[in-house]
Amino acid sequence: SKDAPVRELRGGDARINVLAAFTGADGRALVAAGDGEGVLRLWDLDRSDVPRVLGAHEGNDGQEGHEAHTGQITTLSGFESADGRLLLAVGDATGAIRVWDLATATARHTRSGHQGAVTALAVLTGSRNRQLLATAGDDRTLRLWDPAAFVDAPGPHTRHRDRTQTLVTVTSTEGRPTAVLADRDGIVEVRDAR
Repeated sequence: SKDAPVRELRGGDARINVLAAFTGADGRALVAAGDGEGVLRLWDLDRSDVPRVLGAHEGNDGQEGHEAHTGQITTLSGFESADGRLLLAVGDATGAIRVWDLATATARHTRSGHQGAVTALAVLTGSRNRQLLATAGDDRTLRLWDPAAFVDAPGPHTRHRDRTQTLVTVTSTEGRPTAVLADRDGIVEVRDAR
């Protein structure tokens, strides 16, 4: 029937919380899914219906993997780094944020993310084409990070009135990096990311 799906992608039994679709450096269509158990799956739609799993919870020695998300994944964004690597930024319910290098399946992470769930994230281009990762959380803060040198300390942060539901970034005609946030009360704030 014409209403039937073209394909079904399977990879786990946990509820999928968030999807991100993006294009790889070579033009391939990619889809990432984050689930309620902290598992990340990546499908290359041009090559396979079998997902690549990132950050398994247990290593070969039975110890918890240091790259695994311990809380349910709440937000995702794929982007290309300034040096051409394909990266995936991920936030989870514990407040942790990781930036995954998809070529090597390794992640840089932070121990000092948000106090509570990460509710939104977006990548923006700042001055001198510097990439920044903007994140918002249940702690009602908007934080800026440098994904190229992802370390434990975030950049500047500001408080806002309510929990951010969604976050997008845009560059104004004057070249100013701007973050646009929407909260649960229906208020949309426009902030200068500098």
